[in-house]
Amino acid sequence: MGQQCAPTARMANNISGCVSRSVASKSRELHCCACLWASQSKKCIAILVQVQWRVTKTLRGLQHTAHEERLRELTVKRSNKLPREVVESPSIQLDKALRNLIWLNLLGLDD
Repeated sequence: MGQQCAPTARMANNISGCVSRSVASKSRELHCCACLWASQSKKCIAILVQVQWRVTKTLRGLQHTAHEERLRELTVKRSNKLPREVVESPSIQLDKALRNLIWLNLLGLDD
């Protein structure tokens, strides 16, 4: 496992644990937390997928569904909130890219 991956996964698991213990009704947007981290190695990706699985499993109403169904449900719900023009606009894509860069910088993965 990469030197940067282990602390990142540990931090994400800690955040997930804190959220699940302290928030009565989980927001479906928690799914995004685990999606923001990028990685070059397959081991790191596998660990982050486990974190994503743990976070999506805690979401109210989706606990008893398969992981792929939870992700599909979250994607459909999220994309239905905004018109297609907004979702596909370049400014949204730029915002996502900048947000990812900020998270990577905060986590020390921007090397």
